[in-house]
Amino acid sequence: TDTASIPLNIMASEVKLTHGGRQLEVTWDVAVQGVRSSCFSTEWLRRHCYLHEQRVRRSLSPPIHQWGSELVSLLPELSVPYQEVMTDDAALLRVLRLVHRYGVALVSATPVNTAASQQVVERIGPVRQTIYGGFWETRVLPSQDTSHIDSAFSTCALPAHTDGNYWRDPPGLQVFHCLQADANGGETLLVDGFQVAQNLQENNPSALRLLSTTPVAFQHRDRDNHMVAYHTVVGTDALGTVNRFSLNTLDRDRLSLPREEVAPFYSAWHALCQEVRKGSNEAWLKLHPGTLIILNNRRVLHGRSSISAGSSRVLCGCYVSYEDYTSRLS
Repeated sequence: TDTASIPLNIMASEVKLTHGGRQLEVTWDVAVQGVRSSCFSTEWLRRHCYLHEQRVRRSLSPPIHQWGSELVSLLPELSVPYQEVMTDDAALLRVLRLVHRYGVALVSATPVNTAASQQVVERIGPVRQTIYGGFWETRVLPSQDTSHIDSAFSTCALPAHTDGNYWRDPPGLQVFHCLQADANGGETLLVDGFQVAQNLQENNPSALRLLSTTPVAFQHRDRDNHMVAYHTVVGTDALGTVNRFSLNTLDRDRLSLPREEVAPFYSAWHALCQEVRKGSNEAWLKLHPGTLIILNNRRVLHGRSSISAGSSRVLCGCYVSYEDYTSRLS
């Protein structure tokens, strides 16, 4: 039925419960496109009730768990064996639910090659194609190498960040598998952006308001590509619940604001970066061959310590669209 053709003053002339209370039948006072009655499952009506409490409950279910440096102690609980993930849908569902609840999941005992890593990802959804290809490998490259189009190919330490902020649709999931580790460097840093936002709300609510309402420009430029997109650092849903975190200090473009808004924004930005860098928010771990890690890129920031000069460290990985992940989860 074309809902725009339904009269705004339509009324129910009769309402009754049937099928032992499991169905509601409504007879309308006028017919619309030949339809005079409607049937609804009472379970469906309850699930989609307009009451504020029900809307809040829907937005909070299932619940998430925010974390700080203590994430390291939780890692054994966040790990699911590769063989189970590949053969058992219940194990795959556990991985997806871990990503939803914690923003992080591990797949242990993954064969140390790109093909097996990609097979894990394709249990979730298709690999997203980007300027970096589909399933990629990251290793240290000379600065003059034409493939060196991102700081990830350098040896420098990388601050905590989310990926793809210069795309209008940033990646949903970020997947890494360390195929070859650096014995003396390259530790992985994880930060829960939702926890950072909560801390700001408690300690500096004016900063959080600015960061959730001021679009920030992020830019990527290389020999073949130039991309710019605008995102607020903190995204919220219709009820004001934080549902996205976008930050990369290395990709942030120049600021374009009215003069009187510049100083307050930089004050909020400073508070944000200080919060992200607090030791209590940083979880440091060492990725080893055989452990594949899946991150919610719209929540969890990642970074690394510097890599040894001449290191043979190799990471493979890819992105998965958020819609493909949530579709598989549901």
